[in-house]
Amino acid sequence: MGRICLDSGDREKAEKIFGYVLKRDPLNAEAAYALGRYGIMSGISTAEARIAADWLMTEGRYSYAFGFLSKYTEISGKTDCMTELYLAYAAKMSGDSYADRIASAEKALDASAPAFARTLRDREVLRALGDENSFVVPYQRGNLEYDAGNADVAEEQWRKAAAAAPERYEAYRNLALCSFNKKHDPGSALGYMEKAFGLSSGDPRVLSELCGLYRAVGKDSAFIRALLEKYPRSVLERDDLYAEYCSVLADTGEVGRSYELLTSRKFHPWEGGEGKVTGLYKRVNVALAARCAANGDLIGATERPRACLTFPRNLGEGKLALDLDNDVHYLMGTYYEKLGRGEEARTSFEAATRGDLRVADMNYYNDNPVEYVFYAALAFGKLGNRDKEKKIKDSLLRYCAEHADDRAEIDYFAVSLPDMLVWDQVIAAKNRAFTDKVKALAAALEEDLCSRADRRHRDKDRRGSERVDRAQIRHAVTRVRISHSSDKATERNPSP
Repeated sequence: MGRICLDSGDREKAEKIFGYVLKRDPLNAEAAYALGRYGIMSGISTAEARIAADWLMTEGRYSYAFGFLSKYTEISGKTDCMTELYLAYAAKMSGDSYADRIASAEKALDASAPAFARTLRDREVLRALGDENSFVVPYQRGNLEYDAGNADVAEEQWRKAAAAAPERYEAYRNLALCSFNKKHDPGSALGYMEKAFGLSSGDPRVLSELCGLYRAVGKDSAFIRALLEKYPRSVLERDDLYAEYCSVLADTGEVGRSYELLTSRKFHPWEGGEGKVTGLYKRVNVALAARCAANGDLIGATERPRACLTFPRNLGEGKLALDLDNDVHYLMGTYYEKLGRGEEARTSFEAATRGDLRVADMNYYNDNPVEYVFYAALAFGKLGNRDKEKKIKDSLLRYCAEHADDRAEIDYFAVSLPDMLVWDQVIAAKNRAFTDKVKALAAALEEDLCSRADRRHRDKDRRGSERVDRAQIRHAVTRVRISHSSDKATERNPSP
């Protein structure tokens, strides 16, 4: 249909048809070829323009491809790093000068228009330009090789990029990823990442990744708090950094300030951040409840966890349907119990036993964490169902025995990840930490069961002792009464 429109002279309609086809199928060869051959270019993306140029270069028409892309960038006002590199490649293959296009590619990279290499033509372009002493060509080729699983080649290319432009941070940041994720060398990774951050002028994304690396190598919250407080503007720019700062504040004892900051910012959901801010909101409220209880304010202690049953709008997330808040209901029950409000305590404990009580693998989106199973078991204990509590404890131990040696892997299929897992080695460590946590929860349940058994025995002994005491009292009273009766009888019948 597009060709018919062109043959009849209706270029406008042909442009719409070819553009529509290419939008639906970016790799459609006929539409891309037509766009390139006939110079129809308004309304298409840079990636689509490169596809059209690719088909022209496949025919060996490098000068025409250069002219097409030059005209495209001029008319549309759009360009990116790879488009400029395509122009450099087409110029080189045509025997023309292309150094200015290499410089334009670096400027596009600085303008947040990276368009990372990923196609076979991209690989050919980068290899053909690889003899140039530039930053952008080895940097982009390193990205492509790393994505293809060629870590050694990627590392070599990024070293070339860093040598060509030692003042830029991007290559050092990528070398840190390669060192940690592929070479399993956290020391080198830290060196590269700290250098990258130092060169980035406090870039918030690099700071966020540096904090993640510090977490991965075991730095504590006080260390990360001190780092974040040096860059307050960077912290304010990103929700994930702001939430991290609130978290380390809570970890280092400033729970009240953490709560104030959490409730004063409008958060926006981000990829890999589901449940992070709301989970922190719950953790902070639970800590504030414990503080109220320690100060004798049990009414305030019950109100804090109750606030976690719904989330404030500023957090940017609602309550998930499967989030039954077993931990919150159990905590409320314990405070009601201390207040002597038995009926409300029982209602809260019953609410804490709801949901699927099976132990699942490391879960995504934090909608049914193993802690909920733990608090449900404690609630069963509070309700007098010791057998159910023991059964859950045994299931936790059984899970640990069956899954302690599991190899954790990520399958990138259908759904996004719940975390920004920049540092791959954390994944395996996370599985070990998870089984250790399950084991610790089982131990806590065993301790609770033993303490309940001890209390039951003590109560039984006390009741037995009270029965003995009452029997002794009754016996003593009887003896007194008998003695008193004998004395009266003696008075009525004195001895002769």
